[in-house]
Amino acid sequence: MVVLRLHGLMLRLTTLIIPSAAAVLATDHQLDSPGCLRHCGDVDIPYPFGITGNCSLNDNFLIHCDNSSGHLVPLIGNLTVRSISVEQPQISILFDVAKDCYTNSGEQIVTKTKSTLKAPNSMFSISTKNVFTIIGCESYSYLTAYETNNESIYLSLSTTCRSIYGVHTGPACSLPGCTSTEITDRLQNMTVEAYSYNRHNNTRYFNNCTYAFVVEQNQFSFSRDYVTNFPQEKLPLALDWSVSYDYDACGRYSRIHDLEDGSGYYCQCMKGFQGNSYLNDGCQDINECENLSLNNCSEIRHCVNKQGSYTCSCPFWFKGDGRKDGTGCKDQLPGFKIAIDPIYSLFRSYPYEYKFITEKGINYNVKSTKFEQDYSPGSRKRHVLEHKLQNQYLDILTQNCRLEIQRRHWGLTRETPYCDMLQQFDNSTAH
Repeated sequence: MVVLRLHGLMLRLTTLIIPSAAAVLATDHQLDSPGCLRHCGDVDIPYPFGITGNCSLNDNFLIHCDNSSGHLVPLIGNLTVRSISVEQPQISILFDVAKDCYTNSGEQIVTKTKSTLKAPNSMFSISTKNVFTIIGCESYSYLTAYETNNESIYLSLSTTCRSIYGVHTGPACSLPGCTSTEITDRLQNMTVEAYSYNRHNNTRYFNNCTYAFVVEQNQFSFSRDYVTNFPQEKLPLALDWSVSYDYDACGRYSRIHDLEDGSGYYCQCMKGFQGNSYLNDGCQDINECENLSLNNCSEIRHCVNKQGSYTCSCPFWFKGDGRKDGTGCKDQLPGFKIAIDPIYSLFRSYPYEYKFITEKGINYNVKSTKFEQDYSPGSRKRHVLEHKLQNQYLDILTQNCRLEIQRRHWGLTRETPYCDMLQQFDNSTAH
């Protein structure tokens, strides 16, 4: 992005950068070469980062595993790395706390009043997920920095308090004794300076230092004791990272996300996948059916996992969409249904209270006391009615037997009473 200033008017001209045919394919590296060490001390080093050149995307992502202190410490440039994330393209490093301290007689103690951070290379920037913070009484601090577009910014904080008893412990900074402000722009270089008013002349007996720093969000909780003595020399700070358009780094089932300033991009797995999006097969399908919080199916058994997604369904003998926010699954296995007819019913209920039996042994009920008179035994009218009744009875047995077989196949039942009745009926008609 090109920034032009004309008589106080700033114009931003964005150039779309399209990877050319000369862009370096990262395929060979995306296979994650055998023998690559993916740990330094207790820190994971995921691709595109690597401890050696053949294990990283390029030199921008080289991690030096330093052993000079007697234990392994990952470094990028001269910065200590706490953690690396590929899901959210960030690394967490340690950044110095700036201090300005004085003795009881007012003499300045030799401390680091300035802390300077320079991004490891052009593919890194100081994240907006950091907070500029100051602790102390009679204290003030400046932050000067350059944005990724080389524009400079300037921030200042100050805090005063008369007594330690007015300072309160809490999860976040609050006046008096502590204050902070968010970093709202991506920064490339930064300097934090700590100063004190009057050499802490009025507060030396409980606060003789100013502490100023930039810290990763949710990585700092304030205590009143810190006004008297803040023990930390370094605190976590988040750096964003991205990939140059000179490299084609995204694996399967991942998406490219372009930075707003056009300086690079990062990869993320598509919805329904998780893993390292910079490896060819790093994005793996999430089985939403294994975790109730990831699916909206009414029951686990109604969840069907698919590549990158899932669906809810109901078994053959159920009706509905299988979803918690929908109709769910309702068992549609019918009982012995009533054959709705103004004359007879296969099920005894009011007003079908008068029982009869067909020649094939099928029970049915009628509601009229004049049934024998209207449908006399042996008459064609009685024969047609009982033949229709027999077909309905056979249909009900057949339908329910099929459902019983399905339920037995799913392990939901062992007994098949309708199938047994169907067999008995077939045997009776065979004779």
